[in-house]
Amino acid sequence: LAATLSNSASPAVVVTMACMTARFVDVDSIGEVFLTNPDGGAVAYFGATRVAWGYGGFSIDVGLAGKMDRLLVQKLLSAVGSTDPWVGAAHVAAVESYVLKLGVADKYNWKTVAEYGTLLGDPTIELTPTGTPPSPTPEPRLFGYVTDSNGLPVAGATVSLYDYDTNTLVSQTVTGPDGYYEFPLTSTPPMAASLRVSPTANTQGGTKNFYLVRDQFRVDVTVFASGLPPNTVLIVVDDDGSGWIDEGVWPDEIYQVVTSLGFNAMVYRESEYGEPSLDSLLEAVAVFWHVGTYYGEAVSKSDADLLVEYVRRGGSLVIEGEDIGYDHGTDGFMREVPHASYQVDDAGSTGLEVTVDHFLTVDLPASFDFNATPPYPDGVSPLSGGFEFLRYSGTSYSAAVAYDGVGGNGSRVVYFAFPLHYLNATEREILIRNSLLWVLGGDSNAPVVLADLPHVLNGTIRVNLTVVHPDGISGVQYGVDGDPTTPIQVVDGSADEAREDVFVQLDASSLDEGEHVLTILVQGTSENLHLSMRVYVTHLREGWTIVSAAEPTRDNLTARDLGIAIGDACSVVSRWDPAAKRYYSYLPGTSPDEYDFPILRGYGYFVFLEDPATLAWIEGQETVNKEGWS
Repeated sequence: LAATLSNSASPAVVVTMACMTARFVDVDSIGEVFLTNPDGGAVAYFGATRVAWGYGGFSIDVGLAGKMDRLLVQKLLSAVGSTDPWVGAAHVAAVESYVLKLGVADKYNWKTVAEYGTLLGDPTIELTPTGTPPSPTPEPRLFGYVTDSNGLPVAGATVSLYDYDTNTLVSQTVTGPDGYYEFPLTSTPPMAASLRVSPTANTQGGTKNFYLVRDQFRVDVTVFASGLPPNTVLIVVDDDGSGWIDEGVWPDEIYQVVTSLGFNAMVYRESEYGEPSLDSLLEAVAVFWHVGTYYGEAVSKSDADLLVEYVRRGGSLVIEGEDIGYDHGTDGFMREVPHASYQVDDAGSTGLEVTVDHFLTVDLPASFDFNATPPYPDGVSPLSGGFEFLRYSGTSYSAAVAYDGVGGNGSRVVYFAFPLHYLNATEREILIRNSLLWVLGGDSNAPVVLADLPHVLNGTIRVNLTVVHPDGISGVQYGVDGDPTTPIQVVDGSADEAREDVFVQLDASSLDEGEHVLTILVQGTSENLHLSMRVYVTHLREGWTIVSAAEPTRDNLTARDLGIAIGDACSVVSRWDPAAKRYYSYLPGTSPDEYDFPILRGYGYFVFLEDPATLAWIEGQETVNKEGWS
């Protein structure tokens, strides 16, 4: 290309972020070809004599070659028509600016300065405007269209522009009838940006992360139409990583197994739809998060935060990818989601060994080889309650880790530290099948509770439940002090899926004072699940009275929780401190958080009621403000 240009009437000044292209000593570089083209080419060439060191992704212009290139272009444009209009002066100004900003103490900054220190071309060439000037540059703007997964425009959606690095809101607008949005960028600098689209009545929300430049910059966003088909497994394809040519994902291999088990499956590509919302994950019966061989942003920070919230909410998750550990090390995401600690970038093994007798390893041979060795399979070790079920042959590194939170935070997670694509089809299909069935409670004949929130609000006993079973949930009933015969409508209106959210609500004022038993029956295909919880009810008079925690609680409840449980009638919660010989009081809805204090079982607390009220306690009671629940 450089040798065939015929632009002699308007030769170029070329600025590149490319290795070796200004190497002039022992090879014929592309820079020299640009300059020696008799029919045009370039009058000046800026490039690296050896390696153009640079950062990737959103940090490309923070330093090194990306920063130098940006400075060169800025100085060249500033030189046009100035009192120092020479190419060489612009080159010197760019290098000086780089050194003043970043110095040369770091070896890579020094290499950048040294390797961009050569200008190919005549440094005395003047950058003088001639002819008719171009039309004024249009005002920079960010614009685009929001459409749903059926291709229809999404009107009335709130579109928010955030600084990706600081999570600071920059601007906000609402889409028009045709789904169009626009942000003027006159006062907005180039930055790593996050564009977030709010859910509407008919669509889920979505997020797109990108580097924003001051130009006519178009970013279209496609969001999922609301309402997944019943019994859908959401396959999230995390293919918006660094974008190198050697990255790959293979969702069809997962889709085939999921649908063979009788589930519906939806493939959600982040490169197309942006990052999913928590609501979209919770709408599915299970989530299979497929990263494959993507790296550099294998599970982005915002995706990681999303998955932490999902498992706190009792998620059924299978997550797979060979650089998840490499990118996250042993951060909070690794502790709460994969439950594994990164050890090594390449486990250096050609096969796998089964290390436990478990539902996850049913039908697997004791050891088996990869069909082809993965490029860089992470070696990990279990962390925070995780357990290993596959190990790389001949090593001490875990290849697959699972976490069973039933009875704890409620989630079930299976993590593969290598891409499943590289297995033989037989072992790959067995692992996908076993993992999906296990996170949905398939190791039990009866439905399994993945998450629950027993709490009391304004004298009303409330229990939120998430129950799962691969064969489906057919119905839910409850009863007090007797058989559970009162039907409960599940949250989505129809008990017909492998995962159902249940909400039980019982007015404690309708119960006699004293202890009762709340029984919940969850009907499965083979067996039913019976849950029993003790409830204690006290009817309170207005004025001062003393109360105590009547049932064991799961959370460390506080005066704030006690006030919420009693309701609006409660205006003061007080405790006596025998050491200080004084009372401490908390006013629900008024006092700041620092006035709050723990409610301990076995201790009495004084409450003042403006009106008569009912106080109820439920076995395993938790705070209504539990993280992950709304």
